[in-house]
Amino acid sequence: MRKVILKLSLLSIPVLAVYIFAFIVLYKSGEILSIREIIDRQITSARPVIYGSGYSERTVQYKYNYVLIRKPSIIAMGRSRVMQFRSAFFKDPASFFNAGGGIIGIEDIQAFLEGIPNDKTPRMIILSLDQHFFNPNWDGPGLAKFELKGDTGSFEILLNQGWYVFQGFLKHKYTLAPLFKKDLTGTDYIGINAIRFQKGYRKDGSYSYGKNIKQNSRDFLFTDTLDAIAKANDVFVYGNHISPKSVVIFEKLLKYCQQRDIHVVVFMPPYAHLIYNKLMSMPKKFGFLPEIEPKVAPICKKYGASFFNFSDINSVGATDLETTDGLHGSEKAYLRLFLLMQKSDPLLHDVAADETYLQKRLADAPGPYVVFGQDE
Repeated sequence: MRKVILKLSLLSIPVLAVYIFAFIVLYKSGEILSIREIIDRQITSARPVIYGSGYSERTVQYKYNYVLIRKPSIIAMGRSRVMQFRSAFFKDPASFFNAGGGIIGIEDIQAFLEGIPNDKTPRMIILSLDQHFFNPNWDGPGLAKFELKGDTGSFEILLNQGWYVFQGFLKHKYTLAPLFKKDLTGTDYIGINAIRFQKGYRKDGSYSYGKNIKQNSRDFLFTDTLDAIAKANDVFVYGNHISPKSVVIFEKLLKYCQQRDIHVVVFMPPYAHLIYNKLMSMPKKFGFLPEIEPKVAPICKKYGASFFNFSDINSVGATDLETTDGLHGSEKAYLRLFLLMQKSDPLLHDVAADETYLQKRLADAPGPYVVFGQDE
């Protein structure tokens, strides 16, 4: 019996070593911090704090809890194509939070809002209505797989991700030196992706692409996006006609927002011009796209929401140089987009930062991607 126990003990040593190593990595990187601790650091720190996890994906819970804690009167909602809105776009930066990533599909938007108590309800939503939401053949996982109010415990993260953390080190996905090195950039980073790439969420909820902007700028002439279109992958799954179910869900959402006195600014986010033209050249495979505006715009008008179709990035005065890939416009492109929206929506205009100031920042932008600093 002793020999069996000894053998089992010896066999368990490598496994134990893997998980001890993983714990050190997760602890030093901040990956196992609770959502509340991450949010508190971002709110209270005198330095900008970027949160970008590599092994503990909790974006939905992070965004939801941030809204509860900060109680912003204006929020941006959608997936990754809304994350370029910055607090500096607004007259009172503290009034805004970018909740982009807090939902998966169109059916999740109302579920997210219903989880917000009445005394914390935002007064305005800038809603990115991703075109694929209306594709009858696209099936996002939905929030049914997430608990808005929950948080993954440290032990659970270690148990579920320990081996992948160790495997990632062996595959050179990260190195240990930055975890123990004092940062001299003036910014604090929480999470492996933030530490390695300076990639993650700022305290206003917007997304910093960090090093990835330069390393993967413009999706290498949109090769990856064009390949996804050719293979009908993910958001580019083919669909001949608009989804009637999605239209019903959208109308229900706007009715709900009207009942809660929430003003909604709806926009269809931009594709790169080259990608937009490619999609429009395939009417038998993407026939649902031109059907969206005729169905959605009248519903917006009915419930007092404004509607903007910016599907082609050229429509906001930007070019494909102001994209990070075929699906995402840069922060600079989104400032152009915002300036157009606030001109046409009086309520948005009232809360927007001074137009002359924003135009000057746009003109003074150091390049095609970023306009404002990490701490603005």
